Amino acid sequence: MSDERMTAAEHAEIQSLLGAYALDATSPEESARVEEHLRTCVRCAAEVDRHFEVAGLLANSGGEAPDHLWAGIAERLGGSGPPSWQQLATRLEGEEPEGDPATRDARPVPIAEAGHRRSRRVIGGLVAAAAVVLVVGLGVEVAHLHHQLNTPALTRAEQAALAQPSTVTVRLTTTGSVRSGPSATVVLAASGTGFVEGSGLSALPSGRTYQLWGVIGGRTVSLGLLGAAPGVVPFTAAGHGGMHAFAISDEAAGGAVAPTGTPVVEGATRT
Repeated sequence: MSDERMTAAEHAEIQSLLGAYALDATSPEESARVEEHLRTCVRCAAEVDRHFEVAGLLANSGGEAPDHLWAGIAERLGGSGPPSWQQLATRLEGEEPEGDPATRDARPVPIAEAGHRRSRRVIGGLVAAAAVVLVVGLGVEVAHLHHQLNTPALTRAEQAALAQPSTVTVRLTTTGSVRSGPSATVVLAASGTGFVEGSGLSALPSGRTYQLWGVIGGRTVSLGLLGAAPGVVPFTAAGHGGMHAFAISDEAAGGAVAPTGTPVVEGATRT
């Protein structure tokens, strides 16, 4: 189906696959759908690139993956893990999945993707960190993962970023918010690559998404969609210069060119 005829719901379904696609954990049919969509959707192509960047960022944090990681995720998802989860586990742990090599490697890889595929191999062995990114991409509530796994690799990644003197950390809250109100945290490295920790935001109904905004020189620019139930979501502010503030708004699926209402949460950088 062409993007011109794609409904908002179909577009949201494609978006829900981007995190898994970035880690090569989608089925051949799902990958084909995503790749066809990326040829014409600049927004989703940029989101996939951000997933690649954060995967590399998390990989550099190091650390061992919990032995119970994959079993815990499968149980949380309600049963034995689907083939895509098993495929991801073996790829990240440096093992080849069982089966006929002819059928296992049957999916063609476009030349343009070859560099991305090679870059993703640097995360071999860091199953816990990559699983966090994948769970976010699939729309699974990050709170479930926190309770099940305590996300040790993600914590190490956050601490590694926070340890850099040039890293900016901004707490986003509602104006005059109490502790129980919605909240989020933005972590932005000097390179312009960052991530949002949004587990403090309430899940939105179907057809809605959170959108991240940055304020620079009096201009408000979109930094990407966070989904309806964001956990840890990567973004890039490269090329936008120094950000004075960040905000998150509630928008219709697909996002907006400018905030359409009062931000759900916002916060200024420290000067």
